[in-house]
Amino acid sequence: MGTAGLAAPAAVAGPSGPSGSWTNTFDEEFNGTALDTSKWMPNWHGEGGVMNDVGTYAANVSEGGGHLTLTLAGPNSGALIGSDVPGGHKVAVGEYVEASVLFPGNGTSIDNWPAWWTSGPNWPAAGEHDIAEGLGSLTVNYHSPSGPHNQGTIPYWTPATGAQLVHGAIRDRWASMGWELSSLGYPVSDEFAVPGGRRSDFQHGSLTYRFSDGAILIG
Repeated sequence: MGTAGLAAPAAVAGPSGPSGSWTNTFDEEFNGTALDTSKWMPNWHGEGGVMNDVGTYAANVSEGGGHLTLTLAGPNSGALIGSDVPGGHKVAVGEYVEASVLFPGNGTSIDNWPAWWTSGPNWPAAGEHDIAEGLGSLTVNYHSPSGPHNQGTIPYWTPATGAQLVHGAIRDRWASMGWELSSLGYPVSDEFAVPGGRRSDFQHGSLTYRFSDGAILIG
């Protein structure tokens, strides 16, 4: 699901996070049986168009049941959709976008080179915002004519806890417990120093990395 806009009628939910009155300018729920090519291009400007070192093909794009699936069929055969078509939605300065995306991986690292991104008109003059880009971890990056402005790993965020980063061995232990569905819940702090180690606090406890033996202590 994806939305973009400046504020919405009461029937349409606003974005998560920013407050205020919003109007919905574009919405796609992928409830059809095939991609709507009046809204989306099914490849990178033609069959076999290369993006992130892989050719993109319409056959690797499928839709149904409220989901869009982009399949990496082989080392040289991937998938991409974009709204850069006649009549397609162009994200304007000041608009807000959100989507629910499942990236490939094992829960600890992101596979391949997937991304969700937007760019301004006349790329690269108007910049490019890589909202979520899998580079081993999930990262956020921005590029402009002045160069890259990369922000690194995306933090975990909820309205109640704010944005927090979880790193390294502590992150791996949290992942093995079930991430936010574990008994710990969401992180409520970034990692910080404690005597003999490093610690991250969560809604219902803490994880501490002990320098002496590499153990992760649950608190």
